[in-house]
Amino acid sequence: MKINKFISISMAIAALLPMWSCKGDDIPEYPVKVDRPEWAVSFTGDEEAPSWDADVPAAGKYQFSMTAAVQLSDYLGRFADADDRIAAFIGDECRGTVKPIDYDGEKLFLLHIRGNTAESEPVSLRYYSAKNKRVYTCDGLFDFEPNGSYGSVMSPVVPPFDDTAKYPELMTVTVSVTQHSTFTRTDGDMIAAFIGDECRATAEPEVTADGTVTYTFEVRGCKNETGTVRFSYFSNQVSGIYDAYESLRFVNESTEGTVAEPFKLTLKPRI
Repeated sequence: MKINKFISISMAIAALLPMWSCKGDDIPEYPVKVDRPEWAVSFTGDEEAPSWDADVPAAGKYQFSMTAAVQLSDYLGRFADADDRIAAFIGDECRGTVKPIDYDGEKLFLLHIRGNTAESEPVSLRYYSAKNKRVYTCDGLFDFEPNGSYGSVMSPVVPPFDDTAKYPELMTVTVSVTQHSTFTRTDGDMIAAFIGDECRATAEPEVTADGTVTYTFEVRGCKNETGTVRFSYFSNQVSGIYDAYESLRFVNESTEGTVAEPFKLTLKPRI
């Protein structure tokens, strides 16, 4: 009888073990506490401001001149600075350089380019971004034309400097985040998109009329980028980082998700 009683008690304990195990699995897992991350896309280089002014030829060296009115793209325009410069080159010789002026709320570059009647090479433009500390180039952009013009004040040309930018390619992604059970979204939270270890975009929350929160990223890519886009979320409430299970392949000039139908992310704590 004692043996049967012992067996009965043992079986009862064994039956309870899975229940206790399940209760343990229900305990939420918090991320490791970290300092607030400094997530931002780095467009900067380490190039010093070029000495193009000193290289401009004397006024009497060339018989003729032409003008160019140039404006930056929306992408580069966000970094525009009063210390930026654009220079015109024919071959390796600087034929004119200028800083921007403010015109109708935009930075406008009005170039005076010197040359002769029969230049053997086309005009190239180089742009130095003071904020990004980088030189962007457009080679063989147009032919020198005595007394001619390339663009105008009313209709400036936007050269394709973006093609030589650090991240010239762009993918637009709109996501929603399934909130993890360990935190509540606050104004101090952050979300970012990464390719490898590099931050390629951050986004601000957009709240729709029905209370849905979405985030729209302009994910930047290198030339011919094919990397995987991954997402991370920082909760200010718990001072921890959560990584999304889901990821995307970067495709230039593509769109993934909309405000109405966002790409859905689910989070796991980084431990």
